[in-house]
Amino acid sequence: MKIYWSSIIAFGLLSSSALADDTEIYLGTANRVNPNVIFIFDTSGSMDSDAGGESRLSIVKRAAKDTIKDISGINLALMEFDDKTSNQNNGGYLSTAMKSIDDDAHRTNINNTIDGYVPSTWTPIVETVDEALRFLRGESVDYGKYSYQTREWVCTRRWNNGSCRDGYYEYKTAIAFASHSDTHSNGQYISPITDQCQKSHIVLFTDGDATYDNSSDTRIRGLISKFSDADLQGTGLSKTCSTNSGSGSGKSYSCLEELAYSMYNSDNSTSLPGKQQIHFHSVGGFLGNNAAPQIILANAATHGGGISAMADDYSKLKTALTKIFDDISSSAGTFSAPAVAVNAFNSLEQLDQLYYSVFKPHEAVGWSGNVKRFRMTTDGTIVDSKGNSAVDPSTGFFNKNAQSFWTQDADAPDGDNVVKGGIASRLPLDRKVVTNIAGNNLSASNNRVHEDNTSLNRTLMGTSLSGSEYKKLIQWARGLDVKGSSASNPRRAMEDPLHSRPVLLNYGQTTDSSGKKIPDSTLFIGTNSGYLHAFDTNADSPKERFSFIPKELLPVVTAYYQGGGVKKYGLDGPISVWHDDTNRDQIINNSEKAYLYIGMRRGGSSYYAIDVSNRDAPKVLWQINGRDHPNTTSGFERLGQTWSRMAPVDVTWTDGNKRKVLIFGGGYDPKEDNYSVRTTHEQGNAIYMVDAKTGSLLWSTSSDSAASLRLTGMKSGIVGNIVAVDDDSDGDVDILYAADLGGRLWRIDFLPGASSSNRFAQGGLIADLGADSSRANNVRFFTSPDVVYSEYGVVWQTDAATGKTVSVEGKGRYQIALGSGYRAHPLNEDANDFFYVVNDYAVDGAPESYPGLKKADLANYSNYDNASYTLKNNGLYYDLPGTGEKVLSNSVTLADTIYFTTYQPVDPASRSGCEADTGKAKLYKIKPTYEDRRTIEQKDLVQPGIVSEPVVIKPPLKEDGDGDPSLSLLIGAEIEKIELLGNPLRKTYWREQEQ
Repeated sequence: MKIYWSSIIAFGLLSSSALADDTEIYLGTANRVNPNVIFIFDTSGSMDSDAGGESRLSIVKRAAKDTIKDISGINLALMEFDDKTSNQNNGGYLSTAMKSIDDDAHRTNINNTIDGYVPSTWTPIVETVDEALRFLRGESVDYGKYSYQTREWVCTRRWNNGSCRDGYYEYKTAIAFASHSDTHSNGQYISPITDQCQKSHIVLFTDGDATYDNSSDTRIRGLISKFSDADLQGTGLSKTCSTNSGSGSGKSYSCLEELAYSMYNSDNSTSLPGKQQIHFHSVGGFLGNNAAPQIILANAATHGGGISAMADDYSKLKTALTKIFDDISSSAGTFSAPAVAVNAFNSLEQLDQLYYSVFKPHEAVGWSGNVKRFRMTTDGTIVDSKGNSAVDPSTGFFNKNAQSFWTQDADAPDGDNVVKGGIASRLPLDRKVVTNIAGNNLSASNNRVHEDNTSLNRTLMGTSLSGSEYKKLIQWARGLDVKGSSASNPRRAMEDPLHSRPVLLNYGQTTDSSGKKIPDSTLFIGTNSGYLHAFDTNADSPKERFSFIPKELLPVVTAYYQGGGVKKYGLDGPISVWHDDTNRDQIINNSEKAYLYIGMRRGGSSYYAIDVSNRDAPKVLWQINGRDHPNTTSGFERLGQTWSRMAPVDVTWTDGNKRKVLIFGGGYDPKEDNYSVRTTHEQGNAIYMVDAKTGSLLWSTSSDSAASLRLTGMKSGIVGNIVAVDDDSDGDVDILYAADLGGRLWRIDFLPGASSSNRFAQGGLIADLGADSSRANNVRFFTSPDVVYSEYGVVWQTDAATGKTVSVEGKGRYQIALGSGYRAHPLNEDANDFFYVVNDYAVDGAPESYPGLKKADLANYSNYDNASYTLKNNGLYYDLPGTGEKVLSNSVTLADTIYFTTYQPVDPASRSGCEADTGKAKLYKIKPTYEDRRTIEQKDLVQPGIVSEPVVIKPPLKEDGDGDPSLSLLIGAEIEKIELLGNPLRKTYWREQEQ
């Protein structure tokens, strides 16, 4: 199973078990077209120079072979420089054919060819890259051929008995080809570009200056002259470029940049639709202080849309090559729902700040990530730091020319590039990276992640590295660029926040560069490398306060450092916050407490509570460990992977006092990855309630006899958030709603006056919408119930006096909306998925019984007009029309309208080679119980993939207090205006407020 090279995907090999989750949408399928990659080896004489007891060429051979052995899903060809002692025409030639690296014979030939390279040539860099261009374009062979003389006997008189009586020898010039015979025919190269979406790349390794390398200059000047002066303005490129024609070194000029620019910005296969670009990447090796070639190589990669790196030993060289083969794509991946900053100085006014966590997939463990900040204008437009529109309407993602906040001009533009700019670009040299190997005080010196901390050892880090290599690992973990330019420079890179959504806390006021008072906010986010980051959000001077790595995740840091292998997970779960805001000013002050609660999702089965009341002195408050942890916390034997958000709410406990508690689902059983029908889970099938300050277990429900409330039918994991309802408006939670992976919808009622935890609650099934032993009817709820109290629309009941069925308006009910879908396998098309609306009329306390509705008890929304009144009263189901279409994000209800998004895989036969398998997304709007009519609308979203849940936003007001009073939905970076009829505030949401 492969990840293929495309606009957002790198190439490589991943096991199917490693991608049994929603990352599978980044995998290719059988109809994918491999990208073409030409790897140019420097075989010049200087490659015979010693580099630490081994020749340069020997080191490059080892690094290249070790890199190539781990790649898959590409077509690869090798090139080398021409032998300077022959009659060849300088330049370079193709020493192998262009074939799939997955062909075992070709992989063997690649390795054998590399082994056979000898250092014996000049350094015709530009000419060789030009020959690579000729091959990719299918042009005539130039440097890949050579001439030689033949001697033929010419008889001037007739032959006599087989002998010529008089004659002479005539010398003629013949042509032979150095380039591999499979690459050309009749003097023309055979272009390997065969598909309109096939990517092509040239990767160059060289150890020095170009020599005897000017024979392509005239041709390149012709290529660059096709661009206008306006096109080239500000690039530093020249239409009169020249390259070194002799053997001297240190030349600061070359046509390499112009050639790279031309390849990248031209259509290199006019016989195919679209623009066939060629990307250029460079690795400079063993260059020392020779600045000239470093500058040329870096500029060429920039102009060629590629990656540039420098290396002077095996480790750095392999890292550089791996980085190029991993990060060849410069486009971005998908993102989570944005966090919206709330103005602490006016709780009804939203600030204009939008924070997005972004990530970019790779073929192995180390996915890249970042956090980027943008601004929303008073008219609801998302803009960048320069005030320009930040979103590309054709992609639904950020514009490639946008410059996000925090991004300095040297890194701009960074819009659609995950690794450029953003908060990662402002990471400092001396970071406070901590763990909890020596207790809960994270400021203690023996909790610092530092090479001088003797409490930190190889066992904890999960590595056998020793000596200087182990030191480099720890330095990398604490933020030094040991793999890049220098260990004395900061490593300005983050790893992927795949599912983690940023949260913000306000610590008071500060000022911006103009002296204006602004909130002093800190943003917290987790990544799959195991870090919890704390970033100050000041637009002028952002900084990282600290990063915390739980000790269980230190080996994940090692895995990200070493690269290779399969995808790893760390702190990828939800983050919730409890701020004990005693003065209700939404600022952490006056000795108030603020706690973070962090899950791991696929990273593990623990929850961490972190005290961030003083953000410069964080502490681990407590930790809960589930079933798969070596030290399972008592009472949490059914806690699986921690997917469910810990919701801070108030309850009246058995002692009669109000208590702040956390309520969360039992999480995910990884065995579900391999189930095709509904199966009883061993873990995850529970709901827990713990004390928010101590983490002590107060109450639970599951099928286990040891639970406070035993519900024998609770057989499936609960991964979504638990929805808490205050039924009587006294500030305490009275009802919980939860949905499980078996298609069940649960209601739990807290009973007033209970004297013990075993009598604290009762509960049961509101609906069981799944079925056993059926692939098609295996309903899974990975989302959370969307619960509102509603009196909207009409219901029908029997009039006691007349016996007739009459319509009744304003009948109160809890309206529960949610959709089904297999989040762990979004490409799966076995199940028929639906969107459901279930009505619960028990609004005046706990019911005597729970209805346990089936799908057959609900109205089919596709035939709603003909459904019975009884079915309509119970609710509805809507059969999602697309093949494999499913609901993977929470819905939101506003002004009597339900908004939800869906994901649908794209038919593999309809996809072209350059597309990722990200599918397509839709937005639906449903008005349930709208008289007797079916009311549904849908639209295609521009952004592909699994989109985030809609976020309700109100554009910020102008300085004079004026502004647009309307609301909008923010879906990723797309904005959907909401049409509100009447007063949108007449409707009451009964979810307990999430802080």
